[in-house]
Amino acid sequence: MATRRAKYPGKLPENWWQSAILFDTMIRYWHFTGDASNNAAVSQGMYHQAGDDSDYMSSDARAHISNVDQAYWGLAAITAAELDFPAESKQPAWANSAQNVFDELVYRWDEGACKGGLRWQIWPYRRGLHEEDGLG
Repeated sequence: MATRRAKYPGKLPENWWQSAILFDTMIRYWHFTGDASNNAAVSQGMYHQAGDDSDYMSSDARAHISNVDQAYWGLAAITAAELDFPAESKQPAWANSAQNVFDELVYRWDEGACKGGLRWQIWPYRRGLHEEDGLG
């Protein structure tokens, strides 16, 4: 697996959330096959996209991120934690990143939206603020 965008490791050319699903899949691939040939690229991408606060609200994505996007990254971090994907010693544990995402999503939970849920978007300037998604 080649890293396609050296400036933004872990970000595919299209939708940011698709990168999270790719990494979740690659972590599962490693776990079930034992093939670690992609682990360095997966780790680099996961850590870079986690951002400074290890919450998957990186500066690369902050302006256009949605609750659902962040949730996909949190799920990839949970997968990494549950499957004991190798973590770098100087980086936060995968479980910590997943917890950070969870805490932020809980903070944004809206009881008024469809009897409780997450709005699709986070920011008021984004189309879809008043919509919910199946994952949310």
